[in-house]
Amino acid sequence: MLKFTSCNRIPPICLLYILFFLLLSSGFSIQEDNQTFQSNNESKNMKLIKTYLKKTNKPFIKSIQSPDGDIIDCVLTHLQPAFDCPELKTIVPLDTLEPSNEQKKEEIESEIRQIWSSKGESCPNGTIPIRRTSKYDILRSKSISKFGKKFSTQNRQNSTNDGHKHARVYVEGDEYYGAKAAFNVWDPNVSKREEYSVSQVWVATTGIPGQDDNTIEAGWTVNPTLYGDHSPRLFIYWTNDGYQNGCYNLLCPGFVQTNNKIAIGAAIDPISKYNGTQYDISLFISKSPRNGNWWLKIGSQVVGYWPTTLFTDLQEHATLVAFGGEVFTFQTSGPYTSTQMGSGHFSKEGFGKASYIRNMEVVDGALKLNPVSNANVLAENENCYDVVSGIADNWVFSIQQDNQTSSSHNESKKMMLIKAHLKKINRPFVKSIKSPDGDIIDCVLIHLQPAFDRPELNITVPLDPPEPSDGKKNAEIESALKQIWNAKGESCPDGTIPIRRTSEDDILRSDHFSNFGKKINIITQNQNENGHEHATAHVYGGEYYGAKAALNIWAPNVSNPSDFSVSQVWVSTNAIPNHLTNTIEAGWTVNPRVFGDYSPRFFIYWTGDEYFKTGCYNLLCSGFVQTTRKIALGAAIVPISTYDDTQIDLTIFIWKSPRYGIWWLKVGSDVVGYWPSRLFPDLGDHATTVMFGGEVFSYETSPHTSTQMGSGHFSVEGFKKSAYIRNMRVVDKELRLSSMSDVIVHADKAGCYDVTSGVADNWGSYIFFGGPGNNPNCQ
Repeated sequence: MLKFTSCNRIPPICLLYILFFLLLSSGFSIQEDNQTFQSNNESKNMKLIKTYLKKTNKPFIKSIQSPDGDIIDCVLTHLQPAFDCPELKTIVPLDTLEPSNEQKKEEIESEIRQIWSSKGESCPNGTIPIRRTSKYDILRSKSISKFGKKFSTQNRQNSTNDGHKHARVYVEGDEYYGAKAAFNVWDPNVSKREEYSVSQVWVATTGIPGQDDNTIEAGWTVNPTLYGDHSPRLFIYWTNDGYQNGCYNLLCPGFVQTNNKIAIGAAIDPISKYNGTQYDISLFISKSPRNGNWWLKIGSQVVGYWPTTLFTDLQEHATLVAFGGEVFTFQTSGPYTSTQMGSGHFSKEGFGKASYIRNMEVVDGALKLNPVSNANVLAENENCYDVVSGIADNWVFSIQQDNQTSSSHNESKKMMLIKAHLKKINRPFVKSIKSPDGDIIDCVLIHLQPAFDRPELNITVPLDPPEPSDGKKNAEIESALKQIWNAKGESCPDGTIPIRRTSEDDILRSDHFSNFGKKINIITQNQNENGHEHATAHVYGGEYYGAKAALNIWAPNVSNPSDFSVSQVWVSTNAIPNHLTNTIEAGWTVNPRVFGDYSPRFFIYWTGDEYFKTGCYNLLCSGFVQTTRKIALGAAIVPISTYDDTQIDLTIFIWKSPRYGIWWLKVGSDVVGYWPSRLFPDLGDHATTVMFGGEVFSYETSPHTSTQMGSGHFSVEGFKKSAYIRNMRVVDKELRLSSMSDVIVHADKAGCYDVTSGVADNWGSYIFFGGPGNNPNCQ
């Protein structure tokens, strides 16, 4: 609980309802607030309890017996407790106008699962599920006037000695319009019936002179007094006067529920296991600028709202947002309670062992979600309960997290980052395909792919992109791409795209967590000193609107796990003064660091800032928009070329749409998708360079790496022995394909990897390129 003043202000909208319950409570023989029911007047007590239950439990159209003993009543929406106050009988809004974020949330929302609906039970439309209150629930309370309320002591001004202990982070002093975070769920031991343990978010006003504190709360709790067991349960809470008024869940008029799938107060299952699987739930509270109500969303489910008229100060905005844990006990002197907070383990144990809260964000006045920054950390007695905070790429933790390396010095921290990244990258799928090479290909609904995490890209899926033409009626047959995952006829259904599932091992192979999915190092003007070596043909200085060629496929030897070898096309802008290179790339690669094996795989890549921060391979970040269900980016290619035998190639075609300004990709006869023009500062107009050829990267410079390029043979060996790229063409402003002229060939180290060019009737402009790497002439 936060520290509040104790002024008693009851809002007029529910005054009569609250007075009714005060009259009920006066019938009990109570000397102090913390006394229990008197047993010498049993019949009077039970009469009052039955009256209370009749008022609290609403008529239902369906009743569900939960496996844990709860009874969930399906109550018509307009009969819920909130509407016992006539002033709250307003029309239920149809939408919530959720806050957005220019850096759209990249993680999938963490859904809540509850025991009552675990076997498929549900409440019908037009109703809401309400946990039925029993006489035993009330009998466990200290008094009927305190039932459904948070415990309070008289010493409210001194939060360190009022029975409430916290370990939390908080921000204050600004205008906050909401908060969002994900909480992992545990079942901490609560040693006494009247104690409780919670993990939650507070959205509150505090410290306003002459005003009572208002607060909205949501999270999970183990509270045996309220629920009669030690199960972790979803809860909400509100008060407008420092906890004198307000209540848990739907136990008084206040919160208006609109959802028929989530029962507030019901038990959560499954829960996190120590050093095992972690389960978390995403909670989102936001204020609607349209009607002022405070909405609650759990996972992807909008649950309902707190009407703005409940509050005196929260009608405007909050002044404090806090995330963390709380334990309450009456035992304030002598040995402290053994009731646990979170998992029952200190924060230093890290992921899988300590409780966490991740992705902590607040909503500003422009309805934008912003990561919590400059947060205060508070643990009132860190020898009992502690908290540490940190920042990761897509997590803000309630446990300490250092720099995001994949080193082994702190396994729990590393795995925490990995699991967060996997949750961001791997999407819900409608079908999963096990490839013969061990890959798992997930068929993901097209609108759930990573690119749609960024609303600023303004993504739509244009139909039938217009293709450039070379004006010839008898164009060559496109060389198609064949991949292992669908070699036996497997396919993804319409409306989905195939995405190679990322594994923990994929991330663990990265030299640094922040570099996962990115090309190693930075391409600079000092090409001979950065580990990248090329053998290419290129044109530059004109206005280029695309490129097309056929590349034959090999499986070059890659001698070190951190090396890679590629054959590809680049469409880029460079040599623009004061501008960083923009590039679009596509081809095949052998890259054990990214893919974990030595198979040639189809890949794409993009960057808008010369490989510094933006861009990635395939769909490993928000960028490329895939439209085909037939090709999996990053999947292995089969068959491949054989030395002095059959040659297998694929046709890659990149061009800019004059209609939408986007850059399309076609492989063989399949349009794969597009790069939105907003990804690029300069490629939004046209390219200034087109390049075809090979690249090898290695940290090993002395002696030179033995990683091969192409077939591993020099260009002089020619067809069937050396790698080639044929029919190299560029697209002009009129969407015409033309053969490359005035081609410039270049090899960074011709004794290691070389390139030669030529022109033939059927091959047009072409190159042979490649080499073995380390050899006597490789200096």
